[in-house]
Amino acid sequence: MKKCTYSFKAVAMLLLLCLIGQATLLGQATKTPAPAPTPAPKPVDYSYKPLTLKLNEDGSKYVRFINYMIWDKESNVLPYFVGSYLGAKKVMNIGAGSYSHPEAVGYPITDVSTADSITKSNQMVFGADFFLDMPTRPGKGDCINVLLTYYNMDFGPRYLRNVGILNERTTAPISATSWAGGGNAQPTIGTGSIVYGQVGYAFPKNKKRPSIYALYDRNEQEI
Repeated sequence: MKKCTYSFKAVAMLLLLCLIGQATLLGQATKTPAPAPTPAPKPVDYSYKPLTLKLNEDGSKYVRFINYMIWDKESNVLPYFVGSYLGAKKVMNIGAGSYSHPEAVGYPITDVSTADSITKSNQMVFGADFFLDMPTRPGKGDCINVLLTYYNMDFGPRYLRNVGILNERTTAPISATSWAGGGNAQPTIGTGSIVYGQVGYAFPKNKKRPSIYALYDRNEQEI
C-alpha cells in the first residue's frame, strides 16, 4: 500500500509539470512580437540632379540638364520651378542643359533638279541660367529676385519662329513692314543666341504688396 501511494504522488507531480509546461508554451505562442523599429527616412539631396532622356535607341537624340542648388532646396517633381517665394526661402541655383537632334529640321533647296529637294539640318540647343530669390531683411517680408539666362540655338540656316501670346491677329501676312506677322507676334526662337535678365523687388507684406522689376532681353537671330 505504501508503494502505490508513492506511485500516485509521482504521477500527480508529472501531470502537474506537464500542465505548467503547456501553459508556458501557450503563453509564448500567443505573445505578440514587438514591432520592428521604423528606419529613419534618408534625406533627399536636390543639390545635383543630372537628367539624361534618351529619345531613341542609338542615343543620338537626348536631353541633358544639371541644376545645383546652393542654399535652400526646391522641389524638382514638376518640370518647372517657383518664380518667387516672396521671402519665404533663400534660394540660389545654377543650371545648364543641352538638347541635340540630328536632322531635325528640313527646308527646300533652290536646285529642284536633284532627287531630294529637302535639305536636313541638325538641331542643337544649349542654355545656362542663374536664379536668386531671398529676403533682403529677414522678418520684414520683403525680397529680391534675380534671373539671368543665356541660350545658344542652332536650327539650321536662317531658321526663325515668331510667337504671339494671346495674339488676336494671327492671319496678318508677313510683309516688308511687318515680317514678324500681325498683332503682338515677335521673333522668339531661332538660329542665334538670346541673353535675358530680370531683377525684381517686392516690398514688405501689407494690405497691398507692390513690387517693381526691370528686365533686359537681347535676341540675335539669323534672318
